[in-house]
Amino acid sequence: MTAIDQAVTAAAPAGEPPLLSIDNLVVEFTSRQGETFRATDGVGFSINAGEVVALVGESGSGKSVTARSILKLIPHPGRIVSGKITFQGRDVMRMSRQRVRQLRGQQVGMVFQDPMASLNPVLRVGDQIGEAISLHSNGRPTGIRARVRDLLGRVGIARPAERARSYPHEFSGGMRQRAMIAMGLANNPALLIADEPTTALDVTIQDQIVELLRDLNANLGTSILLITHNLALVASLCSRVLVMYAGRIVEEAPTASIFDQPQHPYTWLLLRSIPRLDSVEGERLMAIEGQPPNPRELPPGCKFHPRCPFAIERCAVDEPPLAEIAPGHKARCWVLMKNAVQTPAVVPA
Repeated sequence: MTAIDQAVTAAAPAGEPPLLSIDNLVVEFTSRQGETFRATDGVGFSINAGEVVALVGESGSGKSVTARSILKLIPHPGRIVSGKITFQGRDVMRMSRQRVRQLRGQQVGMVFQDPMASLNPVLRVGDQIGEAISLHSNGRPTGIRARVRDLLGRVGIARPAERARSYPHEFSGGMRQRAMIAMGLANNPALLIADEPTTALDVTIQDQIVELLRDLNANLGTSILLITHNLALVASLCSRVLVMYAGRIVEEAPTASIFDQPQHPYTWLLLRSIPRLDSVEGERLMAIEGQPPNPRELPPGCKFHPRCPFAIERCAVDEPPLAEIAPGHKARCWVLMKNAVQTPAVVPA
């Protein structure tokens, strides 16, 4: 059985609403020059209880902005212009500030991209995790300390009672990431958002973090939204994949479908830009020519067409909708890979 086959395949029972639902999310930023541009444009997807979903794409595609929107953590000068975010049947956009603060860290935990920047360097690690617990409970100090030790042990940190008294700089990169995951799990959230949890970690530590996330999902039933550009991590952990480009979701499908039959040229090229064990002998890796578009100067039509080797005339004029092309599989493209000639022309520089 392959890693893809072993990925979690949780789905909500028939008739049960998803844990998280996002519909037509638009987030805008204003530059110092007064220019307004969209970091996300019409993003929509859902996550079921117990499901592990990946959000992938190049830097600047809108992945982190989408994740921060769930908790209304868009930094100034950004703002959510429109859209609906529903968590456990409640409209997040209509929640009061106090209710949103309760949501953060209690029902939804978040592991930020850089643990060294997220941890306070002058406070002990155990105290910082304990603070996350005390903000959402009335537990006694002794009970909170016991909970901190339990969390550190659960995420695989040896001698948790001793390490709880350590400062962030006394932890390795992998241990800091584990501490951030422990903080995210402090109040047993229904959803954990993990933003690039394996960035800057060596391969061995990456594998340990993957196993940790898999165990948390299997043993606690925690839903996970994984933001990453590491497709190997996606294949081993996630049941469904959302591919983002220029603030839009361009493809959505089960993990096996994405890896076996990607239909958007961007997804197809992403998969062929990395080494794979199942690659045909002698097959060369492909590069995605050019750079992601400037969000202030997006091209007309399909936003990927200037870099797409399969583009046709319509791609430069009309932006395609995100349409269902097979059960559970959606793509935003006029030229699906099943119809494209698999010997692309060279994209002009």
